[in-house]
Amino acid sequence: MDVDQIMQKPCGLVAVGKITSGGLSKGEMISIQNADKMPIYDGLKRIEKNHEEVRGAIQGELVGVCLGQTSKSALIDYLINKSQ
Repeated sequence: MDVDQIMQKPCGLVAVGKITSGGLSKGEMISIQNADKMPIYDGLKRIEKNHEEVRGAIQGELVGVCLGQTSKSALIDYLINKSQ
C-alpha cells in the first residue's frame, strides 16, 4: 500500500492510500513500503472505502486502513525520512 495520508481516529491510526498489489482483508497483515526501505507490517483492524467499512479491497482501490500496532510518530518517521 502506498500511503498518501495518515490520521488518528477512534479505531486507531488510519493510513489512507492505494493498494499497490494483491488485495486486503480485515484481520490480515498489510505491508507499507517507502522507497528502498524495508516495509512496515501491521495487522488490519478495519478497512474503509468512501467512509464505509468493508470486508476487503483489491489492487488499485483507494482505502483507509486502521492499523493495529504502528504508532503515528513511527509511521510519519518511516514515510518522511530517507533510508540510511
